[in-house]
Amino acid sequence: MMKTLILSSLLLCCALPAVAQHDIYALNARGEVVADSAFIDPFVWINPTVEYEPLYSRTLFTPGLSGSYTVKLYRYKNSENDGGYFSIVEIDCGSKQVLRMIQTDGWDKFDPDYSPTSDYYKLVRLDDSTYALLFVGFNYASEPGLLTIVILRGGQATLVYNKGRHITSLAENPLKIHTISQFLEAVPESTHASLYEVIYQDGNLLKWRKGQ
Repeated sequence: MMKTLILSSLLLCCALPAVAQHDIYALNARGEVVADSAFIDPFVWINPTVEYEPLYSRTLFTPGLSGSYTVKLYRYKNSENDGGYFSIVEIDCGSKQVLRMIQTDGWDKFDPDYSPTSDYYKLVRLDDSTYALLFVGFNYASEPGLLTIVILRGGQATLVYNKGRHITSLAENPLKIHTISQFLEAVPESTHASLYEVIYQDGNLLKWRKGQ
């Protein structure tokens, strides 16, 4: 079933769980991904009449998954000077669209350490039947762009994480992502300790905790 994630109202903030650690998503009895809405801020979409054009399309190399996944990206028409900036993500499995995400602020190339890259996302294998697809948003002034995580499993693509976060470090095998919710130079030093969070792999699940 195609999931279209478009919200044009004001961004609503979802409070993260006030616990030491928490599953970002679970698997039900059928092995399907069940997201936790506490980790998903809605997308803001304020210009539905703007024209878009294709930027990128590629079939992913995902051994073990049922079906072949293709990622398609779109950007504002005549916006070549915006580099990797794109505002629409579509994911197909076979001939079926399984996820569509749209946001006005857009995503950028996957370069959390600001090094040159041609990558628009990062694909991480969690196990033989589960992959994580990571996108990073476009930063505006002192506000981190969105960190968006999609889980590919069982012929579906499920949005499980969407928060304004900046990646400070990322490791694989197992996946571990250190993030901050505000750029440190933009807020008082007394608040810095509260800004750190970690997303980490536990088998074929991703978990979250506060701290460094």
